Amino acid sequence: KVGRTEAARAVRDEMEGRSRHEFVSPFWLATAAAAAGLPDEAIRLAEQAVAEHDPLVLWSRVTPFWDRIREHPGFEGVVRTVWS
Repeated sequence: KVGRTEAARAVRDEMEGRSRHEFVSPFWLATAAAAAGLPDEAIRLAEQAVAEHDPLVLWSRVTPFWDRIREHPGFEGVVRTVWS
C-alpha cells in the first residue's frame, strides 16, 4: 500500500521459492502476489487456497491484505465458493 512494489516482489519471490520445499499457505502466497502487483497470480493462488480448504480464506471478504484484488473480475468467484 505504501508503494514499495519492488520490496513486495522480493518477499513474494522468497515465499514462492520456499513453497517449493516447505509448506507456505496459499492465502499468504496470494497476499504476497497482490502486494507485488500481480493480481492474476493472486486470484489463482486465492482459488488454490479455496481448493485446499485453507482456513484463512474465511477472512477473504474483510482482510485488508486482499484489498488490491477485490476489484479483480475473478474475486467474486473466489468468495462465492467460500460463502455459498
